[in-house]
Amino acid sequence: MDLMSRYSLPQILLFQWMNNIFRYFLVAGLAYLILWKWAFPLVQSRFLYKRPANRKDLRREIGFSVLSTLIFLVPTSLRFVLMPLGVGKLYFSIADHGLLWYGLSFFVVFFFHDTYFYWTHRLMHHPRVFRLVHRVHHLSIEPTPLAAFAFHPLEALIESMVFLLLTLFLPLHYSVLLVFTAFSLFMNVYGHLGFSIFRRERLERAPLRWFSHTIHHSWHHRYQRGNYGFYLLFWDRLMGTYARPTD
Repeated sequence: MDLMSRYSLPQILLFQWMNNIFRYFLVAGLAYLILWKWAFPLVQSRFLYKRPANRKDLRREIGFSVLSTLIFLVPTSLRFVLMPLGVGKLYFSIADHGLLWYGLSFFVVFFFHDTYFYWTHRLMHHPRVFRLVHRVHHLSIEPTPLAAFAFHPLEALIESMVFLLLTLFLPLHYSVLLVFTAFSLFMNVYGHLGFSIFRRERLERAPLRWFSHTIHHSWHHRYQRGNYGFYLLFWDRLMGTYARPTD
């Protein structure tokens, strides 16, 4: 079923924006309230920072994150403008490409997105690019889960364009895209959690050692280098940018 045959583009964008806002506050907001507020005394021993965030930090993280949810509508707009022109491979019936590809496509998107994120993230740490774009995100030296989308508008556009690129060149069912973007948000919040869920010795054993965890991304925010990967440590280990957290 073609969404454009039932809804206008403004209706689709309004729904998508509301969906972006809802998911952000549901996942990032709940993570913040549970770990940083309600259960903090119980999990304080796993806290990775020296101090909780102040109100100025929280306002900045929420403000830029809400702005990012609007910027995320740009690739959505382009996708639905291009679809009637026959450009793009987003589809709506599982039968079009079969059940096997439907399941496999999630893992293809997973690795593609991790690769895209590693290289764009590393590029944004070039001194000239960092000052113009990525510095906004790194204003959170000790980020909370609410920093998940706290991007400069240009960075938000770069981060979200990957999902347009994927649908231009890869057959993707609409539900796979929806599930994957939700999964990506969960992992983004996990990276900015501020608490080490797993003990360090477990992180050095398979399969956990293959993935990027909160402790890795917290180290990245503190020192503004290394550990550029999103889901995996594959590219960091391969390219020599992996930094094992030591404190």
